[in-house]
Amino acid sequence: MFYTIARTTQEAGISVTTVAVKMSVVFPIAFSIWYDAFDVLTTLKLSGIVLAVLSVFLVVFQKGKSRITAKAAILPLILFIGMGMVDTLVKYSQSTYIDIGLAPLFSTAIFASALLTGIVSLLFNHRMVQLKSVSTWLMGIALGIVNFGSTYFLILALNHVDISTGKQASGSVVFGINNLAIVALSVLAGYLLFKERPSRMNWLGIALSGVAIVLLMRSQF
Repeated sequence: MFYTIARTTQEAGISVTTVAVKMSVVFPIAFSIWYDAFDVLTTLKLSGIVLAVLSVFLVVFQKGKSRITAKAAILPLILFIGMGMVDTLVKYSQSTYIDIGLAPLFSTAIFASALLTGIVSLLFNHRMVQLKSVSTWLMGIALGIVNFGSTYFLILALNHVDISTGKQASGSVVFGINNLAIVALSVLAGYLLFKERPSRMNWLGIALSGVAIVLLMRSQF
C-alpha cells in the first residue's frame, strides 16, 4: 500500500490521497461493529462516528487542490479500499488470534514480510543501488520503527480491558480515536513546526474531532 500511496500522491495530489487514506477508517469501524459481539452500536457511538468522518474530511480538505483526471481517480479508490481492508484485517486478526502476548510477534512478522518484499521488489526493478545509500537505510529504519510502534500499540489498545468494568475496548472506538488523533495532530504539527496555515474549515474539523473523541470515549462507559 505504500507504493499505492506514492503513486496516488503523484497522480492525484496529497489532499486527495490524505482523504482516501483517512476516510478508509469506515471499513474497520463497520467491520468491528458487525463482527465483534461486544462492539454495540449505540446512539452516542453512532454520533461520534459520524462526527469523526465529517471532521476528518474537514481537517484534510483543501479548496482548489483536488483536480484530478478520470484516469487518476481510480488510484484514490484503490487506496481507499486497500487501506480499509488492511485495517479490517488487523481488527480480524486481533479479535481471532492475537492476545497481548502475541502483539510484538504479530507486528514483527508484518514488518519482516514488508522488508523482504521490498528487497525482492528492488532486485527485480534493478534498483539495488538505492540500498547503498546510508540515508536510505537510516530513513527506512526510522520509518519502520514508527510503523512498528503504531501497529503494536494499536493491537494493545484493541486488546485493552477496563479493570473497573471488565469491558474490552471497542474496535470502532479505537480506530475512530486513533484516526482522528493522527489527522488533528498532523495539522497542528504542520502549523507549529512548518508554519502551515490551516483554513477555517480545517480548524472547524479539528474542533469537531475533539468533540467526536469525547463522544467515542464516553460511549465506552
